[in-house]
Amino acid sequence: DVTLAPAAEGYLPRLRVDGVLETIGRHDPAVGRSLVSRLMVMGHLLTYRLDIPQEGRISTASQTAGKAIELRLAIMPTTHGLRAAVRVPAELSVSRRLGDLGLPPRALEGLQSFTNSDTGMLIVTGPAGSGKTTTLYALLQQIVETSPGVSVIALEDPVERDLPGVTQIEVSPF
Repeated sequence: DVTLAPAAEGYLPRLRVDGVLETIGRHDPAVGRSLVSRLMVMGHLLTYRLDIPQEGRISTASQTAGKAIELRLAIMPTTHGLRAAVRVPAELSVSRRLGDLGLPPRALEGLQSFTNSDTGMLIVTGPAGSGKTTTLYALLQQIVETSPGVSVIALEDPVERDLPGVTQIEVSPF
């Protein structure tokens, strides 16, 4: 994630690294407001509505992915101004195997055991940017690879990366 957070001293651009926001500078309030306004225009949001949360998408080209990508944009009104969060899609990150996630051995064993089970439910929680999607996609990939012929369906909000062998359905909470 990349966020532009308003504060009393100006706007703070931040990057989310391993689930933790790191401030990388500071902009004057006028510059920060202009940046948020530009993001709202790019995301096709209502620039005259500064009192409600809004979500949109910004389409852009990626040299890394070699194709057009969609960045998710969330705008939230705060006491110091509008906060903008831009979510970089998981498809730009490298697909990882379960064993490559750096999990403690006991956690890895539990997840591998889960992928070999024919029933059960797994709940993965954590802050934004902590690796939930990466972990779940690695689990789904392992299930598809180790259990050929099994029907795997994922309900997602939103679908962030195409997973061959998985029927992915985008759901909306509304």
